[in-house]
Amino acid sequence: MIRFLFAIILIALLPGAAAAQSTRSDFIRFEEVRVVEGDDPQYAAPNFDDANWARTAPANIDPQGRIIWVRAYIDGDRLAAAAADQPLGFFLSALASREVFLNGVMIGENGIPGATPADETPGALDAVFYVPADLIRPDANVFAIRISSHHLGARLHWPIHSFHLAAYESPTRRRLQSYIPAIAAGGAIALGAFYFLGFYASNRRDASSLALGILAFAVIAQLAAESWRAFDHYLYPSHMLRLYLMLGFAFIAGVALSVFSGLRFTPQRTAQTTALAVIVSGFAIFLAPGFDSKLGLIILIFMIAALVAALIGAKNRKRGAFLSAIGFAIFLLAAILAPYQFLDQTYYLAMAALIIILFATQIRLLSDEQRAREEAALQTVRLRHELLKKQIQPHFLMNTLTTLSEWIESEPKTGVAMIDALSRELRLLYDISDNTLISLDDELELCRQHLKVMSLRADATFSLQIDGATPDIQCPPAVLLTLIENAFTHNEYRDSAEFEVKTTLSGKDISILCRAPTQADSKTSSQNGAGLAYIRARLKEAFGDDWSLESAPTPRFWETVINWRSP
Repeated sequence: MIRFLFAIILIALLPGAAAAQSTRSDFIRFEEVRVVEGDDPQYAAPNFDDANWARTAPANIDPQGRIIWVRAYIDGDRLAAAAADQPLGFFLSALASREVFLNGVMIGENGIPGATPADETPGALDAVFYVPADLIRPDANVFAIRISSHHLGARLHWPIHSFHLAAYESPTRRRLQSYIPAIAAGGAIALGAFYFLGFYASNRRDASSLALGILAFAVIAQLAAESWRAFDHYLYPSHMLRLYLMLGFAFIAGVALSVFSGLRFTPQRTAQTTALAVIVSGFAIFLAPGFDSKLGLIILIFMIAALVAALIGAKNRKRGAFLSAIGFAIFLLAAILAPYQFLDQTYYLAMAALIIILFATQIRLLSDEQRAREEAALQTVRLRHELLKKQIQPHFLMNTLTTLSEWIESEPKTGVAMIDALSRELRLLYDISDNTLISLDDELELCRQHLKVMSLRADATFSLQIDGATPDIQCPPAVLLTLIENAFTHNEYRDSAEFEVKTTLSGKDISILCRAPTQADSKTSSQNGAGLAYIRARLKEAFGDDWSLESAPTPRFWETVINWRSP
């Protein structure tokens, strides 16, 4: 287990380290650019005086709803050294159309910038412009960019994604390389998603498998939306659709994760915990600046909700809760250690590792539940066997048949009545033997027939007094019958006796009090006899843990109180 967890930690942390190393030393970054709003071809001239232009960092360039010019300076020796060993490219990824000039000469365009939406032709999001070595000057060199953005449909905080020089290559190559590990893990996640959704289709009671399958598919869909940028050189307006898809799938994945953790570890609080996480993440969507902030907050809010549920489950010794809590904590740790690369790279590998942990936990829990169901089914067979065995045990039949033969010789009508009562009791037992629950009316009728048989055996009158309504009450078979049988086992009734059954209903809560008369010379009884063990097993089978049983003597009766909540 320790080795497995250590491997998961490495999987989560190594992408962050790799991402940090991806900031290569051969990148040439511009610390400052000069910006002005408007459009004039002279702005591209290398000797144009831009001293009065606004100065800012490249990340703060904002062409949304307007056309602007940007000028960036670089030393000639530095630029020539970079271009000496390899072709050089100017990487400009932007949600905008742009034209790029080096020292007054256009080196490329992506779309057509314009002062109005009608004048602009949208360009691709990612673009690289070849830097000709023969345009490089020994002194200062200036890159001038004419840029506009009129087709986004929403305002973004950071429309500029990259603004640097590096070895000329496809603008999506390195992005695709960063997605390869996540895409590889995505295949395994997709298989797991099909497995758990298929399992739910065959067993509609297991909602946690449905939640886990939805989680896996949402993560795969989010990865597909994320990696779309690496496979398709799409125009920049399509980027908004990509962002909305990523946000929506992250939200679905978060809800599914919270529901899964809640169903597994805090089933009574699942709805409240998930609803709270949904509300908080809703505020984050509307209030957080930028899509990256919105996306990151959604992921973290639902992950924290899942972690809290797992920690509560671990405290209550729920199976799989501790391992799941470790997985959630490692995920959060990966987000803290690599915050800037988290959404683009670390997130998918960390989520893949987490989902693998959840898959393993779910499979283990499902195996345990399957084993428990098989044991419960076996216990049900044993209980049904025990029910039938209770009435065909040799001493009961021997004593009953002996008495019956005497009645047939002395009073045939009484013998016939005894045969009728015994046959009715055995017929009722046969009819209910395959049921987990029967109506209380059928149970009381079974008790009456048994008391009738015992009355004829003892030549006395044993009666049943019923207090309280019984319609629609369902109870396990032969529980009251077992209490009456116990009374005959532990008492030698020489005279008539009256048994009492009182029912009380309060909503779904049901209480049954059974009083059996006792005699001074009755045998010792306890709460651990075979009869009460049978009753407890039947209650456990029918109501799980939602029941109670108390049995104790009083001066005149042995009283047993059974409480349960109807399903």
